[in-house]
Amino acid sequence: LLVSCVRHSKCFVHVQHGKVRGEHSKLIANVVAYENPTPKIYDILPPPRDDISEVLAVMFSGPCKPTNNDYKHALLFVRCNPVTHAIKWCILNHSDYSDVTFSLENLNSYCSDVPIVPVEYFQKHSNCMAEGISVHNNLEDDSVKGECVFTVHGIVRENLQNMSTEQIHARAIKHLDDEGKFL
Repeated sequence: LLVSCVRHSKCFVHVQHGKVRGEHSKLIANVVAYENPTPKIYDILPPPRDDISEVLAVMFSGPCKPTNNDYKHALLFVRCNPVTHAIKWCILNHSDYSDVTFSLENLNSYCSDVPIVPVEYFQKHSNCMAEGISVHNNLEDDSVKGECVFTVHGIVRENLQNMSTEQIHARAIKHLDDEGKFL
C-alpha cells in the first residue's frame, strides 16, 4: 500500500487471535479486497497516512485484546527503511515511477510502533473458523506457532454497485462475522 503509485482496490483485514491455556497463540488474517471505483494515481510516495485509512480497515477478534507483538506479527507496523529503499528503487528503475517524488514527511507520519491504521477489536469466545472445525473437535481455539497467515477474499463489482464505502465495510464485516464461505 505504501509503495504502489496506483490504488486499484480497498481492503478490509480481519485478524482472529486466540490463546490456548497461555501456551500458544495463533493469528489468522483474512483480507477482503474490493475494487476502487476510480483508481487513484499518486505522484508522491508514500501516500499521506489519511489516504491509507481510506483504503485499509483492520479488525481483530478473539478472546484476547491484541498486543503490540500481535500487531507486529500481523504486519501492521511500517518499517521505514524497507519502504524508503523500495520507493527509491522504483523511482530509479521503473518507468511508471518516473514522475513520483519521495516524501520523507509522509513517511515520518507513520510510526514504527503504532499500527498503520486504527484497529477495531471485537471480543469473541474462540478464534476457530466454522469451516475449519471437525465434527469431533474438542479444542477451544486453533493454535500453532509462527507467522500470521493471510487469506485474501474478493467481492466483485456487481455486488458493490451503488454502495458507499461505509456500506462496503459493513458488508465485509457481516460476511466475516457470519463466517461466510470464501476461497
